[in-house]
Amino acid sequence: MDDKYSRLRAVLSLGKEELVKQFSQEFYDYYKETLFLNSAIMRGYMERCKYFLDTVNGAGKTILDVGCGHGVQSLHFAALGAKHIFSIDINKDKIAVFKKLIRKTEINNISIKLRNAIKTGFPDNFFDAVICNEVISHVSDYRLFLTEMQRILKKGGLIFVIDGNNALNPKSVKSTADIQGKAENGPVSGTGLKKPYIEMRKEIIQKSFKNINKEKVSELSVLTKGLNKQQIKIVVKQYLKNKIITVKPNYPVVNPLTSELPEQLFNPYELAEEFRKAGFSESYARPSLPFRADRKLLRIMLKPFYPIILKHSNTFEIIAEK
Repeated sequence: MDDKYSRLRAVLSLGKEELVKQFSQEFYDYYKETLFLNSAIMRGYMERCKYFLDTVNGAGKTILDVGCGHGVQSLHFAALGAKHIFSIDINKDKIAVFKKLIRKTEINNISIKLRNAIKTGFPDNFFDAVICNEVISHVSDYRLFLTEMQRILKKGGLIFVIDGNNALNPKSVKSTADIQGKAENGPVSGTGLKKPYIEMRKEIIQKSFKNINKEKVSELSVLTKGLNKQQIKIVVKQYLKNKIITVKPNYPVVNPLTSELPEQLFNPYELAEEFRKAGFSESYARPSLPFRADRKLLRIMLKPFYPIILKHSNTFEIIAEK
């Protein structure tokens, strides 16, 4: 573990110029305030990953990291004692950076797959545990996601969900609405997007229906809000022929290219119940607490106050067992 983590830390400490040169500007920008700022923050990130791993009893286990992104979290899990990490994401650019990081760190107990979390392609009863950090609020259908996770987990396996879209907290509700607004209309700073969804829809319509003028494209890009690429093509064709739209969006704001959601709110207690409906034997919600060495004692002391704390916590956690 120490040797792997030392190599990982050395790579992540290269400095802005080398990180941009060897990986990408987007990679550096994504982590510049949450990982690269100083050694204390970097250690805090490691402790956070260790907490996730410990929560699912992950030492020596085969684990799925859902929505792995650039792979920094997966690399920490692999360095901190997991037997093997399978990492999935739908973003090709981030996966490309992840592969470079693996080659640079020489941490090889990781398998990367470009796959959707709703249809992973893994065998039944394959994983000892699943970690889902800030991902469930982005999947296009969380119920299908829960069904898939229940299928690929072994009996007695744990899934650990961490998410910062707590519908019980008014501040979190406002923050989620702000992010959705930026993703839909811009400016896209802080969203990880290169352009807002409305511009993506305009491009889809322009490429698919070349004879439509700009004014009509703008009108249709508004009418197709919340739809994915396939739905947009169907709706525009229908609208041009009959001036009606019968396809309705499932969510108000959706990435038309990937069907991902920028964010969606969850009531933690209601989501925990959805886990049980999906076939998990046990499931419970709790607030996230500071990453401290005495966390277990802190949880024992604060457990009676979880309902109150959850109303003031941006981030919630759900642990479920198959």
